[in-house]
Amino acid sequence: MDHIEDMMAYDVVATFPDGSMVKGKENFAKLIRDARSNFSSMSGTVMACTTLKSPDDSDHEVVSTWGEENDTNKDGTTVNAHLNEVWFFNKQGKLVMFHQMAAKDQPDKKN
Repeated sequence: MDHIEDMMAYDVVATFPDGSMVKGKENFAKLIRDARSNFSSMSGTVMACTTLKSPDDSDHEVVSTWGEENDTNKDGTTVNAHLNEVWFFNKQGKLVMFHQMAAKDQPDKKN
């Protein structure tokens, strides 16, 4: 995470499941670091990944991933989510746009 900015374009834009948006590589990197610092552990599994190419947009390569993420907060609570992420890269291989969609598992009901 020390050099995450290296993979991003200066003007990267990211959107998240809660509707929030962040612009700029410094802001995006800070958001990622701050979010990860809230967890005592994180694990993820990529279940599918594909590259996409639009005939109308030859300037970008697009990667879409589907998977699961299991996070444990510092207070011991867990959050499990099913994710779809879409990554847009420019011709220099830098991330220019990122979209994340999530469906969180419901907490187990106590009987």
